[in-house]
Amino acid sequence: MTLTSVKKRRLLKLRARAASIGVASQVLQAAAGHSHTVFVTLNGSLFGFGCNRFGQLGQPRRRTTVLEPALVQSLSGATCVVACGDHHTLVVTDGKTRPVLAFGHNEFGQLGLGFVGYSLPIAHDAQDTGSAPSAHANSASDVGVFVPTCVDLAACGAPWCPVAVACGRYHSLLLRGGVEGGVYACGRNVCGQVGLIASATAVTSPVRITAVDSLL
Repeated sequence: MTLTSVKKRRLLKLRARAASIGVASQVLQAAAGHSHTVFVTLNGSLFGFGCNRFGQLGQPRRRTTVLEPALVQSLSGATCVVACGDHHTLVVTDGKTRPVLAFGHNEFGQLGLGFVGYSLPIAHDAQDTGSAPSAHANSASDVGVFVPTCVDLAACGAPWCPVAVACGRYHSLLLRGGVEGGVYACGRNVCGQVGLIASATAVTSPVRITAVDSLL
C-alpha cells in the first residue's frame, strides 16, 4: 500500500467520522497550532485532533495523539471563540463565571493562569486513568495543563469577558470590549512580544498593553 493511498483512506475515515458526529456542515470556526487542530461547531462544542502531548486538545493525559475529532467534554455547548498557539489553546466561552479558558503548553505563562509550567498537583480529567507522567514530568517544557482552566483575569480589574483572542508561538492576546477596552497579553516576552518594555521574560497573567491604548 502506498503512502498516498494511506493518506486517502485516513482522509475518508476522518470525513466519515465528522459526518457521524454531525459536524461536517456545522463548523463555525477553526484554528491550528504547530501540530494540533481545533474547531467550534454551531452548537458551541469544541472538537480537536492532532498532538496532545501538552494537553493542547483538552484531552486526558493518556491520549498523546488523537487521529479523529474528539469532543472536549467540559466545554460542550459553551465555546464561542478559539485560538491556538504552537502547543496551547485559548477558548472564550459564553459563561460569566469562566469567560476564558486555556490549556496546553505553559512553559512561559502563555496560558495566563498566574504560574509557569503546571499547577501542583497536576489536574487530571475525571476519566484519566492513564499512566503516571514521564521521567521529565517536573520539566515545565514537557508538562502542560491538560484540563481547561480559567485564565487569571483578576489582576485586570472587575470581571470581564474577552471579545477576541489570538495566540503567537508562546504568547497570548486578549481583546477587551466595552467602554474599558484594551489589549491584554501574557506569555514569553524575550523579544517584547507581550508589549512590555520591562525585562520580564515570562508574563504569567494577562497585563494591559498600554502602548496601544491610543490606537483603540
